[in-house]
Amino acid sequence: MSFSGEVKKELCEQISPARHCRLAEISAIIAFCGKLVVDKDQTLILKLQTESTILTKKIFLLLKQVFRVSAELTTKSVSAKKNLYELTLSAEETSLVLVACKLSAAEEEKNGYPLMVESTIVTKSCCRRSFIRGAFLAAGSLSNPNKAYHFEIVVGQEKNGELLCEVMRSFDIDAKMIARKYHYVVYVKE
Repeated sequence: MSFSGEVKKELCEQISPARHCRLAEISAIIAFCGKLVVDKDQTLILKLQTESTILTKKIFLLLKQVFRVSAELTTKSVSAKKNLYELTLSAEETSLVLVACKLSAAEEEKNGYPLMVESTIVTKSCCRRSFIRGAFLAAGSLSNPNKAYHFEIVVGQEKNGELLCEVMRSFDIDAKMIARKYHYVVYVKE
């Protein structure tokens, strides 16, 4: 397992005791690996996609603990060694989660509506830590600091990247953001 994978495994085992921190972490995970899609009944539903088994288990657990909902899980084989896990919430559950996690739909893209996070979800220091953890688990990577330090999180929406940079800077971490192809990358070099 890679260094980044080891760190993610350890972070997935951490569950905050406070509901507000769980909401911040769920908000980041959904914003960084989720989208709203229109189903066959023309209603908006939430879909989360990840290749990570441990993240799938964590978000399943968090959704169940905080909202008492359980997402529908489908697995798609991407290659001989990789699966894509897709969690889907019903329209009612989607509405509940979006309101509580301070998420709103951005402009429509070809595969659905990306989600934007409101800054009010990270007013407390403990919630900001949970938010960073969720963002890293959903879309981050970390090189082994014994070799060359590099930490980055891929972000689909510029506003979410700006919020993540602001949150990281609140801990005196010099986070920067660059545009890369169709995404943004929040990174730390030192």
